[in-house]
Amino acid sequence: MEIVIKIPEWKYKSICEGVEASRRCGVVGVDPDIHEGIANGTPLPKGHGTLVDRSEVIKSLFDYHKGKKTLGQCIEDVQTIIEADWEDEEE
Repeated sequence: MEIVIKIPEWKYKSICEGVEASRRCGVVGVDPDIHEGIANGTPLPKGHGTLVDRSEVIKSLFDYHKGKKTLGQCIEDVQTIIEADWEDEEE
């Protein structure tokens, strides 16, 4: 399973440091799998655009090529997975 979570940057860094400390000392936290997943995750860059499934975009473009939809309609029809991060707020 893959999930995206929103946590403050300081907490993310703290978790990553905790995972490293646990590895060195042999100490296991409350749920090492969760901590390991967060520590090994790929944070989304600040200001990223709307994230969609590329294969859904390709499927939608077939309607454009067949003349059934405009390019704009095809793009609008693709379901958003993660909303754009246009806010410039610090967490």
